[in-house]
Amino acid sequence: MNRFMESEIELNDAVQELHVLATQSDLYPVFVNMNGITLLMSLLTHENTDISIAVISLLQELTDIDIATESQQQATLLIDALVC
Repeated sequence: MNRFMESEIELNDAVQELHVLATQSDLYPVFVNMNGITLLMSLLTHENTDISIAVISLLQELTDIDIATESQQQATLLIDALVC
């Protein structure tokens, strides 16, 4: 396996690991302050569609209605960052 392929796999794995963030909505402000949303938005146009799809899946999970209902303040912060 070449280095390019390894880095693509590592990037996809890193995006997958961010799914744990959806279970920790109290960390949304930290994620937003660390420019996590900006990073995710830039990955939406990644040339590897698997990466883009993984990001879309993550964004869907982060903005899930159940999570937004449970942690409205954190969800609002995250959604505001997505819209801006």
